[in-house]
Amino acid sequence: MRSWRERLALLDRLVLRVVHFCARVLLWPSLYAVAWAAAIWPLTHPERLQDWGNGRLNSGERIQQLNYLLAAAGVMAVLLVGFLCIGRVRRGDWQLEARAESFNRFFAFSLAAPFLAGLMNPGVESARPIHTLFWIACATICVTPTVAQLWDLSPKGRAEPTPTWRARLRAVAPLFVVAGLFAAYGLWFSDLSINSHHALKTRILDLAIYDNIFYQSSHGNFLGCNFCTSGSHVNGHFDAILVLLSPLYYIYPRAELILILQAFWCGAGVVPAYLLGRRHLGSAWAGVTFAAAWVLYPALHGANLYEFHSLTLLAMPMLWLLYLLTAGHLRAYYILFPIVLLIREDVSLLLCCVGLAAVLTGDRRLVRAGWITIAVAGLYFVLIKTFIMGAAEPLASIDKFDPLGGKHGFGWYYTDLIPRGGGLGGLLNSLVTNPMFALDFALREPKVIYLLQLLLPLAFLPLFAKSWRFATVFGLVYILLASRRPVYSIHFQYSVVLFPVLFALAPLGLRRLRDGELPGRLGLARDQLVTVLLACVLVSSFLMSWKFGGAVPNSSFRAGFVKPTHSLTQAQEQQYEEFRALIEQMGPSASVTVVGRAGPHVSNRTEAFRYKHKKQTEYVLVDDGKLRGRMRKYHQQRLAGGELELIGKTGPYQLFRVVK
Repeated sequence: MRSWRERLALLDRLVLRVVHFCARVLLWPSLYAVAWAAAIWPLTHPERLQDWGNGRLNSGERIQQLNYLLAAAGVMAVLLVGFLCIGRVRRGDWQLEARAESFNRFFAFSLAAPFLAGLMNPGVESARPIHTLFWIACATICVTPTVAQLWDLSPKGRAEPTPTWRARLRAVAPLFVVAGLFAAYGLWFSDLSINSHHALKTRILDLAIYDNIFYQSSHGNFLGCNFCTSGSHVNGHFDAILVLLSPLYYIYPRAELILILQAFWCGAGVVPAYLLGRRHLGSAWAGVTFAAAWVLYPALHGANLYEFHSLTLLAMPMLWLLYLLTAGHLRAYYILFPIVLLIREDVSLLLCCVGLAAVLTGDRRLVRAGWITIAVAGLYFVLIKTFIMGAAEPLASIDKFDPLGGKHGFGWYYTDLIPRGGGLGGLLNSLVTNPMFALDFALREPKVIYLLQLLLPLAFLPLFAKSWRFATVFGLVYILLASRRPVYSIHFQYSVVLFPVLFALAPLGLRRLRDGELPGRLGLARDQLVTVLLACVLVSSFLMSWKFGGAVPNSSFRAGFVKPTHSLTQAQEQQYEEFRALIEQMGPSASVTVVGRAGPHVSNRTEAFRYKHKKQTEYVLVDDGKLRGRMRKYHQQRLAGGELELIGKTGPYQLFRVVK
């Protein structure tokens, strides 16, 4: 006869067993049913998505949602029973809970459904970016148990020999995928860039400037640019890489060529991204994952589609350089290193941080390469700034800044931290004397959102790359201390000083997690952890590209200051044809002064100037909507004096012949 204490203990065990059983067998399937019901209704009523997202459904629609819930619960119950019956599991056997746990992990992706439905709410990415980032993170996390379960169910090895043809196919399949990603990216983003150009959305600053640099350099006037006050781009930036690329301009001497060049140049980053994943994780498909993440990356889209900039050309070579350095291919690293220096003078400061990261690894060969990198890059920066650009002050003075000439620097980027008239000394003074203000300034909400947009597609893996994280110091300081909003926006070229480093660090961070104690703590095999985190990278990259990237339309993405043009309307095509006909009236060698967005369409000639420079030319091409202030007054005076003769007009664009 059991005592009352024994009976109470038995009852406790029974209750715990029932609760444990319900949690394992009933709770999660019920949550999955709720998740599917929450997602199915908005997906089947897209016209009501906005009201659904704002909780403005009427009583009839709420009852309809309950009906969806009952239907989803019924389907989930059938799936659960069928799953439990597989393998002839008997009722009450200990394997019942194990099978239920396997079922729960297999269908865990269902919990992502309401988050995905929330992401479909029109304009959510621009109206509530923090919420959007949070939902993307939640949807990504919900997928991980399913990936882990699929890894458990997959064969870990086969005893029978693999046919030769199949082994060869497996070996070359990743290479075909990477080649396909490169071609798709280059073609798609070339088309997007040209569409925006033909929609007359590009400007003198900056496409016309770089187009004229290519024209002048291809004709022997290296880094010459008539849109710059001094007639040379050297006073603005020393980007000698443009001289090396300028012979390509003979193929098709128009701005479209450099837009296509930029798209394929950026797309070529899939190769080092693939090699980084394959080298550090020992898997070709890991490399494919990072290659796919590269073409989906929103910050790359922003830099690529914002007209043309020499800094954007850093993305692909920087990824190559970091691959060669981290893989220990130092001879190739030393060959590529001077080419990367030629991209822009301030890239040398980034390379100093890369060298510091190499020194901190403690590897003898990398330490030596790091010190060489720091010495050469530092000396290069000083020499270029002092003897070629004519400005010993790295940031120059805000008072002396001239965006198109004079002693160019970056002082105007940091006006909140630099006293008026100060330079690098003023910035350092602010950092030392008031570090809390600098820290608060660096971590304000827009900048935190910016960092999340960079790190979430990479599943925050760069944070685990140990000493290599010091390679991000220049990019973080350059961007987070800036006062200008475009600097800490993924829609401009400035992100290029940071995100290629983050991409290179992601495989290193994942390798460190794999080789540490984390797999054992999570109850996962090392290869299983890698698979799960690669799935996180792929899912989050896809969702981030959908809501914040430029490949498909969304309400958030901007190509610089304007929305990209994914396809030209019939009216835009007609406007462009009329505009080209207007330009052709001048002839290809005529001299012209230009205002506004007409600039990039006439910059492929020897004498093309900004109207504000008041040069004497044969023609004047103006965008009437961009004539303001003193320039409009000057233009009206020339018209009143009979100096200009109107010879053509289309829309706001007017072409005048200068009467001698």
